[in-house]
Amino acid sequence: MPQYWVSDLKNSQLKVFRDWLEGNYQTEVTLVEGIISPLSFPDVAIEVRRLFS
Repeated sequence: MPQYWVSDLKNSQLKVFRDWLEGNYQTEVTLVEGIISPLSFPDVAIEVRRLFS
């Protein structure tokens, strides 16, 4: 379950890349709010806004 998270501190955004297939991520999501959980730790809930405060 590979995934890659990028914190865009300048724009207060979290970019999440998931669904690795044939050398590329198939899914890219940009978040500025909400709750996200790492695929490896689904019981961990992270509030996106707290990453930038």
